[in-house]
Amino acid sequence: METKFAIISKLSADNPEMVFNQLMHHFNKENLLDWYQSLKGKAAVGIDGMTKEKYGENLEENLDALLKKLKTMSPAYSLYSW
Repeated sequence: METKFAIISKLSADNPEMVFNQLMHHFNKENLLDWYQSLKGKAAVGIDGMTKEKYGENLEENLDALLKKLKTMSPAYSLYSW
């Protein structure tokens, strides 16, 4: 069974002109945790210099803060609380 995100991704790829509104309700802590766990441990650090390992030191708090900032549409530069 495809996830909602897989379906949205396929729709987007197949229909580049399609506009997606109101996607935020699909984001939740469980999804963020799944995405975090799917990251390669030795992947390149982000533009902010954060590694997966460092982010995971306070994973619950970081995911809560990230979800709150996504839901309130806070600026990208303030996604991290460190």
